[in-house]
Amino acid sequence: MYFKSSILSLLLALSFSVVSIATPQSNFEEDANLLAPYCDVGEVPPELVSYVKELLQKKATYEIVKFCEDIKNIKDELAKLRAENNELRSTLESSNERITQLLQENEALNAIASIDSLTGLRTRRSMEEDWQSYQEKRRESKKEFFVAILDLDFFKKVNDRYGHIVGDEVLKTVGSIIVNRLRETDRIYRYGGEEIIVMLEAENDESALKVFEELLILVKAHKFTAFNTKTKTTDTFSNSFSMGVAKQTKIEQKLEELIDLADNALYQAKDNGRSQIVFYNNCLSSLN
Repeated sequence: MYFKSSILSLLLALSFSVVSIATPQSNFEEDANLLAPYCDVGEVPPELVSYVKELLQKKATYEIVKFCEDIKNIKDELAKLRAENNELRSTLESSNERITQLLQENEALNAIASIDSLTGLRTRRSMEEDWQSYQEKRRESKKEFFVAILDLDFFKKVNDRYGHIVGDEVLKTVGSIIVNRLRETDRIYRYGGEEIIVMLEAENDESALKVFEELLILVKAHKFTAFNTKTKTTDTFSNSFSMGVAKQTKIEQKLEELIDLADNALYQAKDNGRSQIVFYNNCLSSLN
């Protein structure tokens, strides 16, 4: 009976004295004696206390080893996660650099697409993109808005007589003359071939006409010198343009409609003898 109870005491002591694993200073004998009333015995024999202590120490050693192994596994896992994290960070940095590069390339392409390489004027594509923002500003303006399309007169003859290089130079020079005369708030675009579109605000038709007349005077006053491939002589010549102008009568009017109206007026200017400006409402410039 005593041995059976003592064994029970040992088992209970083994369970009860878990605290002793973490605190080697604990009194194993006191812990074991606390269990005596539950075993119907007196004090637990010293031999059994020693045996329990040995078992507990063995258990503690096992737990410590296991704990250290767990810590090592955790450290290994953390090292693996750090390596993966560094790899992801490197990939992300490379991706960000590539995105930045692509954005820069996209901006460069947009700049190329928005500026005509020959004349330096803005392109037809950029005109369509600018239109919406231009109209937003128009809602707050009390001035009239005009769209004009000009076409260089007899430009084909310039190319035939002096070659396309000279023709390109004429087109560039005319564009430069117009840009230098207009305000920063005005817009000028190369529409195609030798056609140029001008957008500007003015107080009224007469004010707009005055600006367009000045442009025509400046262009006609410029002298070009080039070798005539037909006569084999060096010629000095000037150029002029015909222009059609349309006024925006309501904010809802689309760009395509205004260009179409200006184009109709341009044809009238050509039919009237060229080198002149015609408004779609038939207000005809006196220049010819």
